Amino acid sequence: MEIKAAIKLGINIVITLIALLCFQTNAQISEPVHLSYNIDNTQKTKLKKIVQKNGEVHFYIDRQHFIFNPEDAQVLSMNTSGIKQDIIQISTFENLAHKERIRLVKEGDASNSVKILFNDEVFNTIYLYENICDSLTNRYSVQWIEEIE
Repeated sequence: MEIKAAIKLGINIVITLIALLCFQTNAQISEPVHLSYNIDNTQKTKLKKIVQKNGEVHFYIDRQHFIFNPEDAQVLSMNTSGIKQDIIQISTFENLAHKERIRLVKEGDASNSVKILFNDEVFNTIYLYENICDSLTNRYSVQWIEEIE
C-alpha cells in the first residue's frame, strides 16, 4: 500500500509542476521584443551605459534599467541596414509591459488568483539594439532589472 501511495504522490507532484510551468509560460509575452537603446532616438530619452570589470553591461533608458551578462549570451554585431525587426522605443516597451500586467490582473480577478509580474517576468526575451556607428549595430540579450526608488 505504501508504494501505491508514494507513486500517487509522485504523480500528483509531477502534474502540479507541469501546471505551474504552463501558467508561468502563459504569464509572459513569448515573442521577443526588440528595444532601441540609441537607434532613431527621436524621443530624446536619457541614456546611460556602464560597463563593469566583469563584462556586465548596464543600460539605462530613462528610468528603466537593463543588464547584459556576457556569461549568458554573446553580443551580436550586425550591419545596421540588415536589421529587419521592428525596433521599438522605451515608451512603447513600457506600454506593452503595462498592458500585459493589466491583462493578467483581469484574468486573475476572474479566477481569484492574481499574478503580479516583476520586470524580468514580463518578456521572455528582450533584445536591446545599440548603434555603434552608421553601419554597425550591436544586439544584446538583456534582462530588465527591477529598481526600487
